[in-house]
Amino acid sequence: MTAKEALQAKAARRGMGAPAKPAPAGVGGGASATDAVAEHGLGPTELREEWLRAGSADATHVLAQAERAAPELIAAWQQHANVAALTAVAWGHEPAGPGAELGPMRKAARRALNVLRARGITLPEPPSAAPAGARLPLGAVEDPGPPTATFVPPDANGMTFFSVSQRLAGGRYRVADVVLREGLGILHASSGRLPGKQIRRWKSRVEARLGAAPAEVPLEWARYRVAEARQQNDKSGQVLPLGLDGCQSLFTPVPAEAPHHPIAELEQQIDAAEISQAVATSAALHNEPELRSWLPDRPALDELLRQVGAKLGPAGGSDQKLVDATLAEELDSATDRFFSPDARAALAERMRDSAISVRKRAGDAAARQVLCVARAIREAGIITSPPHDIPFLVSFFRKAIAVLARQGDGRLQVPVPRPAAGEAELPIPASEQAPGGEPLGTAEDLLHGGMAQGDAETEGDSDEDEGAPAR
Repeated sequence: MTAKEALQAKAARRGMGAPAKPAPAGVGGGASATDAVAEHGLGPTELREEWLRAGSADATHVLAQAERAAPELIAAWQQHANVAALTAVAWGHEPAGPGAELGPMRKAARRALNVLRARGITLPEPPSAAPAGARLPLGAVEDPGPPTATFVPPDANGMTFFSVSQRLAGGRYRVADVVLREGLGILHASSGRLPGKQIRRWKSRVEARLGAAPAEVPLEWARYRVAEARQQNDKSGQVLPLGLDGCQSLFTPVPAEAPHHPIAELEQQIDAAEISQAVATSAALHNEPELRSWLPDRPALDELLRQVGAKLGPAGGSDQKLVDATLAEELDSATDRFFSPDARAALAERMRDSAISVRKRAGDAAARQVLCVARAIREAGIITSPPHDIPFLVSFFRKAIAVLARQGDGRLQVPVPRPAAGEAELPIPASEQAPGGEPLGTAEDLLHGGMAQGDAETEGDSDEDEGAPAR
């Protein structure tokens, strides 16, 4: 029945138009299944026992055999909670060419499933429609595509974002997002079904905020990293997020052994000469989008300013040469204090992860430089090759000072010893005004638009095939 015929049937029942062929039960607000059966002179005794026990494989065939008793059969399946048969009819596809008109019965089956869901019966996740022009056998649904993993590299706090998505029939995706943090484990988790249009918008937001689009990574590696973070929750006492259970289907199975790092083959190619050359120009790495928000902890910066103030004294701020020399000396000292062996090891691992995004955005050469500096940081010592010999590490504090100076209109507030507590303002030389970076944002900012648990479909969004989102 066409839409026009259905409207004419409604009008006829309300006495507002010419008589029209009545719509099948359960369609467009028509009569119930029982009324429709009574109208055709059918009774419950006409339903065969094998029809009531029909499964997903033969549900549509049985419905075609029932003919005029089809509405009563739908009602009987609802009464007996035959979820398999109702799902096959509700989400199956009509065959090509002439055949039984399953459209009205499909709508009735979906209504029956909604009734069962309201009664607390667990239902399978409904598939999306098949792509245009595709025809599937009666009761069959298109198999989902393979899962794809993407991630956003760690920020200044060691917070990393992982996502696994799986394309469903019709272009929508099952998506599971988690946010990890070094030393704590899993902080946030969310899952749902999204259209391709919403995924595109999310990717654009991340690229606009970070300066680099989310990078695709091997699925096994992503699953293993999330499983490792889950173990950290047990050690740190960090409460697991409520949305983690909904993510398990996409983040399992977990590999038994740790997979190779996505950048491992590139890391094996670097040598000592390349490392030395990369270290000499490593300060420029802070201009990379993945690294520009990295700063030292505020207590370490405050300690640096206290040491500068203590050496300058109340009158030292008037001597610009003394200020420059004292600041340069304390920058080296603060770098050595802050980047302890544990801090250097954690930073080197963070840089390895960031090199994945750098490689995708800027190529192998840029990623190799990040890896070279990461190895130099890991191998730095205290007496030989101290941290302050690596310009990238010293630039952490230079960048932080530049941020404070920008906030103070080019002057830096430094505490100095006085009989009465006070502060002195020091002009910052241009050499210390390194570019700063904005923090990546909260964990919720990385999730797909604050994606709620369950379906997160947006009315009017296209179902077009986006391919697996490269995150």
